[in-house]
Amino acid sequence: MSEPGVFSDEAKLKLISELIAGMSSEFKAIVTRQLLADPDDPLEARPATLQMVITSNEEIVRIDFGKAVAWIGIPKPEAIKIALLILEHCGASIKPAADITPAVTGGNPDVV
Repeated sequence: MSEPGVFSDEAKLKLISELIAGMSSEFKAIVTRQLLADPDDPLEARPATLQMVITSNEEIVRIDFGKAVAWIGIPKPEAIKIALLILEHCGASIKPAADITPAVTGGNPDVV
């Protein structure tokens, strides 16, 4: 017989499974990653991956990340490529006169 407030591993697993079943798919993915994470390799230390899809019609350019995003940081060469892609979706045909892979020299973020 177990002590009050002390649960067996099986009871804990059942409770976790029931909690996860009721979560939104986005939050479920986060919780699952946390549960599977190696304690010696925290998720915060891993580089994040983010996928985006850019689509457009006559009036709107849509950038869809597939999930809520608080902020993104992009290396400058990649930011230039994304900017050119967005301009193309706006109907602009811009060809850079110079190499679009400039050396990344750091820089400071804009503070608003």
